[in-house]
Amino acid sequence: MKRISIAIILLLLSVVTACNNEVKQSEEKVSATATAKEPTKGTTEYVPNPQVPDDRELDEAGEVITDRKGEITLLSQLTPNEAITLGPILLVVKDVKTIHLRPNYGMIDYFHMLTHDEEFDFVKVFFEVTNTSNEEVNFGPVALVETSEGEKVTWENDIYLDGLHGVYAPGEKKQGNVGFILENSNIQSVKVLTSDVYDANEKLIQKATELEYKFSE
Repeated sequence: MKRISIAIILLLLSVVTACNNEVKQSEEKVSATATAKEPTKGTTEYVPNPQVPDDRELDEAGEVITDRKGEITLLSQLTPNEAITLGPILLVVKDVKTIHLRPNYGMIDYFHMLTHDEEFDFVKVFFEVTNTSNEEVNFGPVALVETSEGEKVTWENDIYLDGLHGVYAPGEKKQGNVGFILENSNIQSVKVLTSDVYDANEKLIQKATELEYKFSE
């Protein structure tokens, strides 16, 4: 009887140990999966915007893309791929587009802060911004947009909110869109005024610059 009891106890211990090992292995797998999905700090990979459909596949005027956020139609496009130096800031303008957006019903409330129209046109610029210095700086790629029709829009009305305005750590690079709803999208050109560049103590490093892009001559 005593030998049987000992055998049962040993069997139970082996079962408990095996279960513990399985739980530990499962937790390690979950941890490894979670770590693999975490984005790399400081990555420059563009993350699609949560409010506006991704327009990167739109190349020709009239092309349409539809997703759960709505429908966009490309009206016009420029691809200057222009690099501008503003002190420690390297600003690359990848593309400039005018787009018609018809938001899905669930997204309309987001845009009602800026317009009461259920569909509208907007102009957007895709930037890549790099702080080339070893010091923290403060910068925004757009302070003001002015169209050939005389319409002016300030950076506070940006619909993308991709986080391009604000502090740039030493060597930090960001990329994303800045976009503004237009009352009149039948434009021939657009002017973009950047912000000034400041250091961490709010001391001016570089004055703003104005960029102009023409959709037609």
